[in-house]
Amino acid sequence: MEQPDNPCASKIVAALNKVFKAEFTEAQIIWPDCVVHGGCYNVVLEADGLPVSVFNTIRPGRFRLSNWLYAWGVGGGNSLHLPRDGETSACCPPNPLLKSNDGGKLSVRVTAHLDHGFPLGGFGAGLSYHLIRDVMLSKTRNPCP
Repeated sequence: MEQPDNPCASKIVAALNKVFKAEFTEAQIIWPDCVVHGGCYNVVLEADGLPVSVFNTIRPGRFRLSNWLYAWGVGGGNSLHLPRDGETSACCPPNPLLKSNDGGKLSVRVTAHLDHGFPLGGFGAGLSYHLIRDVMLSKTRNPCP
Protein backbone atom coordinates (compact mmCIF):
# COMPACT_ATOMS: atom_id res chain seq x y z
CA MET A 1 0.00 0.00 0.00
CA GLU A 2 1.24 3.49 -0.81
CA GLN A 3 2.17 5.45 2.31
CA PRO A 4 -0.43 7.97 3.41
CA ASP A 5 -0.26 11.69 2.76
CA ASN A 6 -0.95 12.38 6.41
CA PRO A 7 1.56 14.62 8.20
CA CYS A 8 0.58 13.16 11.56
CA ALA A 9 0.81 9.46 10.77
CA SER A 10 4.21 8.87 12.33
CA LYS A 11 3.34 10.86 15.47
CA ILE A 12 0.04 9.01 15.91
CA VAL A 13 1.69 5.61 15.46
CA ALA A 14 4.42 6.62 17.95
CA ALA A 15 1.75 7.70 20.44
CA LEU A 16 -0.13 4.39 20.03
CA ASN A 17 3.12 2.53 20.66
CA LYS A 18 3.93 4.62 23.73
CA VAL A 19 0.50 4.32 25.33
CA PHE A 20 -0.14 0.64 24.60
CA LYS A 21 3.48 -0.60 24.61
CA ALA A 22 2.93 -1.91 21.09
CA GLU A 23 5.03 -2.14 17.95
CA PHE A 24 2.69 -0.69 15.32
CA THR A 25 4.11 0.68 12.05
CA GLU A 26 2.91 3.15 9.44
CA ALA A 27 2.67 0.21 7.01
CA GLN A 28 -0.34 -1.01 9.04
CA ILE A 29 -2.34 2.15 8.28
CA ILE A 30 -5.29 1.20 6.07
CA TRP A 31 -7.28 4.44 6.02
CA PRO A 32 -4.81 7.32 5.92
CA ASP A 33 -6.82 10.35 4.92
CA CYS A 34 -9.57 10.89 7.46
CA VAL A 35 -9.58 14.58 8.41
CA VAL A 36 -12.17 15.88 10.87
CA HIS A 37 -12.96 19.11 12.72
CA GLY A 38 -11.32 21.33 10.13
CA GLY A 39 -7.88 19.78 10.37
CA CYS A 40 -7.60 16.92 12.83
CA TYR A 41 -5.91 13.99 11.13
CA ASN A 42 -7.01 10.49 12.08
CA VAL A 43 -5.39 7.25 11.07
CA VAL A 44 -7.04 3.86 10.93
CA LEU A 45 -4.61 1.07 11.61
CA GLU A 46 -5.04 -2.71 11.45
CA ALA A 47 -2.74 -5.15 13.18
CA ASP A 48 -2.88 -8.85 13.94
CA GLY A 49 -0.80 -11.31 15.89
CA LEU A 50 -0.85 -8.98 18.90
CA PRO A 51 0.44 -10.05 22.29
CA VAL A 52 -2.32 -10.50 24.87
CA SER A 53 -0.89 -7.63 26.94
CA VAL A 54 -1.32 -5.17 24.04
CA PHE A 55 -4.68 -6.54 22.88
CA ASN A 56 -6.20 -6.28 26.37
CA THR A 57 -5.15 -2.67 26.97
CA ILE A 58 -6.45 -1.13 23.72
CA ARG A 59 -9.75 0.62 24.39
CA PRO A 60 -11.50 3.88 23.43
CA GLY A 61 -10.58 6.91 25.46
CA ARG A 62 -8.12 9.76 25.93
CA PHE A 63 -4.57 8.98 26.94
CA ARG A 64 -1.97 11.45 28.21
CA LEU A 65 1.31 11.77 26.35
CA SER A 66 3.06 14.09 28.80
CA ASN A 67 4.24 13.39 32.32
CA TRP A 68 1.68 12.54 34.98
CA LEU A 69 1.84 15.81 36.94
CA TYR A 70 1.58 18.06 33.90
CA ALA A 71 -1.28 16.07 32.38
CA TRP A 72 -3.39 15.44 35.50
CA GLY A 73 -2.39 18.58 37.42
CA VAL A 74 -3.00 21.25 34.80
CA GLY A 75 -4.42 19.33 31.83
CA GLY A 76 -1.33 20.18 29.81
CA GLY A 77 0.52 18.39 27.08
CA ASN A 78 -0.98 16.55 24.16
CA SER A 79 -3.17 13.49 24.24
CA LEU A 80 -4.03 10.49 22.12
CA HIS A 81 -7.74 10.04 21.42
CA LEU A 82 -9.28 6.72 20.41
CA PRO A 83 -12.90 7.68 19.67
CA ARG A 84 -15.92 5.68 20.73
CA ASP A 85 -18.71 4.71 18.33
CA GLY A 86 -20.41 7.89 17.14
CA GLU A 87 -17.42 10.15 17.88
CA THR A 88 -15.92 10.06 14.37
CA SER A 89 -16.93 11.87 11.22
CA ALA A 90 -18.29 10.36 8.03
CA CYS A 91 -14.79 10.07 6.55
CA CYS A 92 -13.77 7.49 9.15
CA PRO A 93 -15.15 3.99 9.64
CA PRO A 94 -18.38 3.90 11.66
CA ASN A 95 -16.81 1.51 14.18
CA PRO A 96 -13.61 3.24 15.28
CA LEU A 97 -12.39 0.26 17.32
CA LEU A 98 -12.80 -3.39 16.36
CA LYS A 99 -11.10 -6.20 18.26
CA SER A 100 -11.08 -9.85 17.27
CA ASN A 101 -9.91 -13.05 18.91
CA ASP A 102 -10.17 -15.64 16.15
CA GLY A 103 -8.94 -18.90 17.63
CA GLY A 104 -6.25 -17.11 19.64
CA LYS A 105 -5.18 -14.84 16.76
CA LEU A 106 -5.61 -11.39 18.29
CA SER A 107 -6.25 -8.49 15.92
CA VAL A 108 -7.40 -4.90 16.14
CA ARG A 109 -8.57 -2.07 13.90
CA VAL A 110 -8.18 1.25 15.68
CA THR A 111 -8.94 4.85 14.73
CA ALA A 112 -6.80 7.46 16.49
CA HIS A 113 -5.79 11.13 16.44
CA LEU A 114 -3.87 13.62 18.57
CA ASP A 115 -5.43 16.47 20.58
CA HIS A 116 -4.08 19.54 22.33
CA GLY A 117 -4.27 19.31 26.10
CA PHE A 118 -5.38 16.40 28.25
CA PRO A 119 -9.16 16.89 28.61
CA LEU A 120 -9.40 14.64 31.68
CA GLY A 121 -6.85 16.60 33.73
CA GLY A 122 -6.37 19.98 35.31
CA PHE A 123 -9.76 20.19 37.04
CA GLY A 124 -11.41 21.29 33.80
CA ALA A 125 -8.47 23.30 32.44
CA GLY A 126 -7.44 20.54 30.02
CA LEU A 127 -10.99 20.16 28.74
CA SER A 128 -11.34 23.93 28.30
CA TYR A 129 -8.06 24.12 26.41
CA HIS A 130 -9.06 21.20 24.17
CA LEU A 131 -12.51 22.64 23.44
CA ILE A 132 -11.13 26.07 22.60
CA ARG A 133 -8.03 25.01 20.68
CA ASP A 134 -9.28 21.90 18.89
CA VAL A 135 -13.02 22.46 18.54
CA MET A 136 -13.86 26.18 18.55
CA LEU A 137 -10.66 27.17 16.71
CA SER A 138 -10.60 24.05 14.56
CA LYS A 139 -9.89 25.93 11.33
CA THR A 140 -6.55 27.13 12.73
CA ARG A 141 -5.60 24.14 14.86
CA ASN A 142 -2.25 22.42 14.51
CA PRO A 143 -3.35 19.10 12.99
CA CYS A 144 -0.38 17.35 14.53
CA PRO A 145 0.16 18.61 18.12
